[in-house]
Formats: sequence, structure tokens, C-alpha cells
Amino acid sequence: MTPVTGTWVAKTLARRLEMQCLMKRRLQIALTLVATSLAGIPIAAAEPTGTLQGTVEGLGKGPFIVYVDQIPSAKFPAQDPAPVMGQKGNTYIPHILPVVVGSKVELRSSDPELHNVYAWAQSLGRVVFNIAIPPNFPPTYQQLNQVGVIKLTCNVHKEMLAFILVLQNPFFAQTGKLETDFTIANIPAGTRDVRVWGERLEPEQLARKYPVEIKPGQVTKLTLGPTRTAAR
Repeated sequence: MTPVTGTWVAKTLARRLEMQCLMKRRLQIALTLVATSLAGIPIAAAEPTGTLQGTVEGLGKGPFIVYVDQIPSAKFPAQDPAPVMGQKGNTYIPHILPVVVGSKVELRSSDPELHNVYAWAQSLGRVVFNIAIPPNFPPTYQQLNQVGVIKLTCNVHKEMLAFILVLQNPFFAQTGKLETDFTIANIPAGTRDVRVWGERLEPEQLARKYPVEIKPGQVTKLTLGPTRTAAR
């Protein structure tokens, strides 16, 4: 029989404390995984992804937003920090702002005069917010919880115009006015629908979906336009 000594008691207590800490860490990891699963947020390490590269041709002058359409049963965290829609020189900057649904957009002005932000949700057919932006006023934030296009104007300065494109997921890219190449990385592998948004596109062009197979660890190339070039 092992005699009970101070050293033996100390070692026993230390082992018990170590086991308790280990069990606590395992429980924290398990709870995190369960919470992530319940929230519908994909676990990046467990999901293979690929990259989409291509160009937009034959759709006129950009800029364009190329984006992956709805990914079923997936939810994505809001953007942090919040994307910024600014006002400078009686102009919205940027002219087009893509954001992930659920994100807050920071609205700020650098102008020495009064503006307002009149936000019209085109798919809903209603105003989502209409707020004044006085000069030297702290930034204000608006959370966008509905997928779709929001048209921004200013009732004080009629020439001011911008668009916020609220998307279901963060897999999008923006082209320039003349340079229409794009790259979208880390897309979950599988068959995905790709769409194009542009201010001057016709309704049928906005509605068109381009199915593409995203292969794990590979780059898929695609040309989007009136005549689609097959992915390769």
C-alpha cells in the first residue's frame, strides 16, 4: 500500500486539475462546433473549395459585380469591419457597393453641406431607410437584412446616385469599367450558379444564371456574356 505523503497528494491534485482543464477545453471545442453547425456557418477546414477566374464580354460597359448565387442551407457572417458608403463632392463613393446580407453599412459624409440617403429596395418596391447626413456628423450605420439591390439617391442633390448589392454569400468580385476580368476564390466545391449585375444590364441579363462546376483545389475559367464560353 502506497503511503499517503504530501508529495503524493500534490501530484494527485495536479493530475486531477490537468484532467479537468483538458475536459473543459474539449467541451469548449464541442460547444463551438455545435453552435457553428446550428448557425449554418460552414466549417472551412471541412469543406473543399476552388477558384473561379474569367471575364465579362459583350455586356457593354462596366463595372460589373460577378457573384455566386444562393448556396442552399448556408449562412455567412456579416462583414467586419462594416463596408463604407461615403459622400464626397456631391458623389456617392463607391458607386457600387456589394455586401453580405446581415452586414451593417457605414454611411458618412465628407461634404460641408447637408445630404440625405434615400434608400429604395428595388426587389421589395419600398424605402428601407431615409436619413439625413449633416456636415461634420458622426458616421451612422444601417443593417441590411434582405438580399437584393438598393438604389441610393439624395433628395437635396438629384445628381447623386449609387447602388448597394446585398448578397447571400461573400463569393463575389467587382470589375472595372473597361477591365472586366475577375477572380473569386474559396468557393465551396460543387455545381454553382454564377450571375452578373451591372447598372445598365437588361432584366433578362440580370436574371441569367451561368452554371459552373467548381472543382476542389482547382481554378475554373469562364467567360460570361451573351454567348457563354464553356468552363475549363
